[in-house]
Amino acid sequence: MNISNLIITIADKNPNLVLFEQGESKVTAKEFKKKILEIGFTLTKYGLVPGDKVCIHLDRCIDAVVYIYAVLYIGCIYIPLDINEAEERLEFIVNDVDAKLIITSLETKEKWAKNSDWLNINKIKLRHPTKDFISCLNVSLAAILYTSGSTGRPKGVAISHKAIYSTVVTQSEAFDTFSLSRVASLTPFSFALSLFDLFTVSYSEATLVFFPQNLLSSPNKISNWLSINNINGWCTVPTVLILWSEWCSIDQNILIKLQTVIFAGEVMNVSTLHKLISSIPHTTFYNLYGSTEVNASCYWKVCRNRLPSLTYPPIGKPTSKCNLKVDEFNSELLVRGDSMFAGYWNNNTLTPHEGFFRTGDIVELNELDEYVCKGRVSRMFKHFGYRIHPFEIETCILSFSEVQECCVIQSKEKLPKIIAFIVLKKEGAERSISRMNLKTKLPKYMLPDQIVYLPKLPRLNNRKIAIQKLHELYNN
Repeated sequence: MNISNLIITIADKNPNLVLFEQGESKVTAKEFKKKILEIGFTLTKYGLVPGDKVCIHLDRCIDAVVYIYAVLYIGCIYIPLDINEAEERLEFIVNDVDAKLIITSLETKEKWAKNSDWLNINKIKLRHPTKDFISCLNVSLAAILYTSGSTGRPKGVAISHKAIYSTVVTQSEAFDTFSLSRVASLTPFSFALSLFDLFTVSYSEATLVFFPQNLLSSPNKISNWLSINNINGWCTVPTVLILWSEWCSIDQNILIKLQTVIFAGEVMNVSTLHKLISSIPHTTFYNLYGSTEVNASCYWKVCRNRLPSLTYPPIGKPTSKCNLKVDEFNSELLVRGDSMFAGYWNNNTLTPHEGFFRTGDIVELNELDEYVCKGRVSRMFKHFGYRIHPFEIETCILSFSEVQECCVIQSKEKLPKIIAFIVLKKEGAERSISRMNLKTKLPKYMLPDQIVYLPKLPRLNNRKIAIQKLHELYNN
């Protein structure tokens, strides 16, 4: 199969449907199909053949979506590159996949792209496709998405057409996306969460409306933008929702059309979630769980009445096409399903993956048989002979109403210390969170040796907390 045929089918059935909208620009299904065919046909004349790897070095925009679909249509594999990424990482990715072509809006070829062909979309001369030009069906891989590399070198996660289609169907069923008409898009295409924006929204015959990036620096304007653009669906990361709730007046009368909000990619702060749900009670919230390797593994439809008793929202129950089990030794979550990745790409070679995937997340089942994430296996450490998971200390610290977020690490000294990095909701609340206050809630061996207050936690491009940066902050 070829996932790009989703658009072709929609264009033939509903040609005047507006699929994408960015500012004043709108593209109908008919126009989008025409662009895919013209660009796809032109790319074949540049020498691309099925299986070639093509890097998309474009900002989050309609043009980027068009080129992604065109690359898929001709049987090639797309690799999205973050235009704000460091040159070292870009060079690593381009060389690791042995990219045949880099599609960009930059005129001058960059040093990191020295081994690949360079195509400026502003200078491409499109050719009209011949009548026998059809999509390439005899293909397996659709995309290679690279992880953040927070624990070492970035990993190339190879995703098949079949896996994307399974993800699309699963998400449409779980979140009733066919009831949505206008969905806000903010996720960078280099993140796995973007599969929702790129494919699920179109499959559901809804319009994808591009969220202006500059709104993140003016979060007090987010509600107004959502209202003016009649947004009724939004899939984003918790960090954006926290910004929105802290800096914007959230009025249910203004946001009366906002029907569904899906958050994923990191742990959501329950106090923020409770505030949002109280402000817009008509909106349904979902916690979507799944790494790049196992997209859309399980989800939890937020239950308003249960929030006050929770520290973190559950990740819920498995989606219809996923099997979950828990490792009896370390409580790690294992996942297997149709939406799972094909394997890791390394040095232009695919290492296939079979069987269950070890997520690295520690989970437990609650009284409702819902999975609850308790942290990462990789973050566990030994302290005075005790095995400790930072999640337990963080949960305790977050129980203080003055705390917005926190992260706990173990220093790498000869005599390691437990360090708690804390972000407060308001300045001057430091006295409320001290070792003395924590003694009543934590055993002595789990008490932080030092508390460091920060205005915000450092984060990677995918919005996950940059643990290595915290170690550097402590060492300095």
